[in-house]
Amino acid sequence: SIDSITGVLTAVGAAVNAGTEPYGITVDPSGRFVYVANSGDFNDISVFTINPGTGALTDEKAFGAGTDPFSVAVDPSGKFLYVANSGSANVSVFTIDPINGELTEGTSVVAGLDPFSVTVHPSGKFAYVVNNGDETVSVFGIDSITGDLSEKTSVGNRAITNLSPVSIVIDATGQFAYVVNASSNDVTIYTINGSDGTLTAIGSSGAKTSPVAIALDPSPTGPFAYVANLDSSNISFFGITPATGELLETGRTFNAGTQPTSITTVGAWE
Repeated sequence: SIDSITGVLTAVGAAVNAGTEPYGITVDPSGRFVYVANSGDFNDISVFTINPGTGALTDEKAFGAGTDPFSVAVDPSGKFLYVANSGSANVSVFTIDPINGELTEGTSVVAGLDPFSVTVHPSGKFAYVVNNGDETVSVFGIDSITGDLSEKTSVGNRAITNLSPVSIVIDATGQFAYVVNASSNDVTIYTINGSDGTLTAIGSSGAKTSPVAIALDPSPTGPFAYVANLDSSNISFFGITPATGELLETGRTFNAGTQPTSITTVGAWE
């Protein structure tokens, strides 16, 4: 549980088992279900039900995905789930049962080489996949009825990143995208075309050593961005220029545990 004043975390129950080598995690928009990408031998997605009173996770079920699933994302309507499969270089598409959160697999689509991260635009119209192996971002249109994906960018026309991209996030307005690049120690910033979802790079900002994840906080006094740096074991702190999406390097960092691999913010600060 999270203290609403201080943000301090308190353990409220025992840990629950997921699959082998769990990596990515997301919660559906209704707050009823949790989805975990298990990148180990069974290549599956764990689905949990959230107890609304205690936050406890129950009723774990597993659904097969592609090879080495690393990242999961749910569209804003809560109807569809997407999985970036690093080993099979594709994206699995699932329909979500609104009653129990269970998954029905649809038609997977080819991504770039070694896709590591997937996210969905706030409009629900587009999905973005970071391809670590060929250092690109694939942009897909989403069918609002079926959830099917169709690539907006040709293989030779995908957005270019810097070195070893590993994660992507879209700001709440849907105007800007941020890609974290582990080997060049920076974050690439893109504007988003509202008509077709395509990306245009507008620059980059340096992080610390081996950045691997980014989270945005839509604070009314900010907004701000936080980047988890794997090998320097800290968090980089940036301001964001709302009009342009640019990251403002504050020079401030916060110590984390050893090799942090993921970061999120909890709503907007009051």
